[in-house]
Amino acid sequence: MRSFYILILLVLASLLVAQVNFVDMSRFYTYAQMMEELISYQNQFPNYAKVDTIGYSSVDNLPILGIKLTENVQEEQDKPEILIIGTIHAEEVMGNELVMHNIGEILQNRDNTPYSNWLFDLEMWFIPTINPDGLSVVHGYWDENEEWIQDVFYR
Repeated sequence: MRSFYILILLVLASLLVAQVNFVDMSRFYTYAQMMEELISYQNQFPNYAKVDTIGYSSVDNLPILGIKLTENVQEEQDKPEILIIGTIHAEEVMGNELVMHNIGEILQNRDNTPYSNWLFDLEMWFIPTINPDGLSVVHGYWDENEEWIQDVFYR
């Protein structure tokens, strides 16, 4: 009997989830917001931040941007390198948030330990997302038929 009640609850829950047709993603970075903020960091901190296009997405041909953080960023130096990628799969929106937060924290605290040590000793590369096409599906968009397309089952 207990299994029957669990099955009924699962069916009801799936029906409720199926009724969802819009999820408010406004609290998370969009692709455009991330790219704009990376460029802003490069402009605000030209000695520490340099944005580079590392490739293009396969569907919409969107640039995939990375930002290099290090002291004297314009010079090529022989330092240990670190790569941090926020999102590989589109639904991993928290990866974007964490990477963008970390970039900001390092740059805002660049004169304080341990951040100053990291910038002096390391070359840090941050790529907020390598899947901008998928990220647009998670945030939602209007298609050519004026239908709202959104993956409401983000993690």
